[in-house]
Amino acid sequence: MLYVLVYVDDIIITGTHQANIDQFVTALNSQFSLKDLGPLSYFLGIEVSPTSNGLILSQRKYVLDLLRRVKMDQANGSPTLMIIPSILSQHTGCAIDNASEYRSIVGALQYVVIIRPDITFAVNKVCQFIHRQLDQHFKAVKRILRYLQGTLDYGIRFSAASFLDMKKQPVVSRSTAEVEYRALAYVVTEVVWLESLLSELHVSPSRKTSLWCDNSEQVADMFTKPLSAPLFTKFRTCLKVVPKG
Repeated sequence: MLYVLVYVDDIIITGTHQANIDQFVTALNSQFSLKDLGPLSYFLGIEVSPTSNGLILSQRKYVLDLLRRVKMDQANGSPTLMIIPSILSQHTGCAIDNASEYRSIVGALQYVVIIRPDITFAVNKVCQFIHRQLDQHFKAVKRILRYLQGTLDYGIRFSAASFLDMKKQPVVSRSTAEVEYRALAYVVTEVVWLESLLSELHVSPSRKTSLWCDNSEQVADMFTKPLSAPLFTKFRTCLKVVPKG
């Protein structure tokens, strides 16, 4: 099997046998002028660090460049990230002069979410005010930046053993059952599609997929609500967002 990812003129090639990879690269090089950059270490702002049983993807350089651009690379880092929905509104606070900077930072943070799912809720929240920014919204953005400063060396870990593991059983609350069933139906269609894609790539899951529903131990709460520091830290680890060291 060969897997080829092409983005404009950047190509990542991997596969099950090195000889096949070399043959494919040679064939490409006979038609196009290629430059072999060696083992994958950096791609589209994403750093790739091999581990003993997988990979850690991070964006340290990308985030550090962003912090330097907004002059926050020397700011005190924060180990946790808390955004309180009731504080952020369109009716409290003063308008800011640097609206274009706000939009630029938020746009950059949306790219960071790819590798840092732990900031998804906070970034989605500040995105809601992209068309009318107040000073309180900018403070929330700076809080996100301070959190990234404090967790610069964090990335998302992928390992062969844990890649397809999804555990726990659903628990349905009667008061929200209808909404949850609809959400579950949507998730099931997505899971079926994903399993079909993995099957085409000859990747077999180690077990049947289970879905979480209304549960106090729901890791997906990180994407929908503010959490206490201990719960946030716990769920961040569940998402495999860990320090590279």
